[in-house]
Amino acid sequence: MMKIRPNIIHRRVRERPDQVLIENLDKEYQQEQERAEKRRQRRQTLLDERRKHLFATPEEKAGIIRESLESRQRLEKARQAQKQALDQEERCITSDVQQHLTVAEEIDDMEQAARRAYMRNLCQENLKVNYHITLDRSSCL
Repeated sequence: MMKIRPNIIHRRVRERPDQVLIENLDKEYQQEQERAEKRRQRRQTLLDERRKHLFATPEEKAGIIRESLESRQRLEKARQAQKQALDQEERCITSDVQQHLTVAEEIDDMEQAARRAYMRNLCQENLKVNYHITLDRSSCL
């Protein structure tokens, strides 16, 4: 027979979810609602304090608004400068590529013209040689 440990026999019975009383659930729900209400009240008081101390005078409010507008304008100018720099860099890169392509095309055209001239010269030399060969043959006859 197997030995059973005493702590297993005398162990306290755990509560199961279906054994939890409805009263405990109501109490927990009420506590959670109270905590949420306290958080809302604290948050609201903090927001009220911030609004109260945000602008001490209308001059300060105008100054803050002016600074905000100036910073937005500076940011917009910086963005435009960056955009112009990128556009200029893009134009420079594409112009270099276009220039490279036009130079390559010109070199290719010149090579083809040189080939055609070479072939034309070869044809003329062949005609001359063939003409001299036919003259030599006709003189031999």
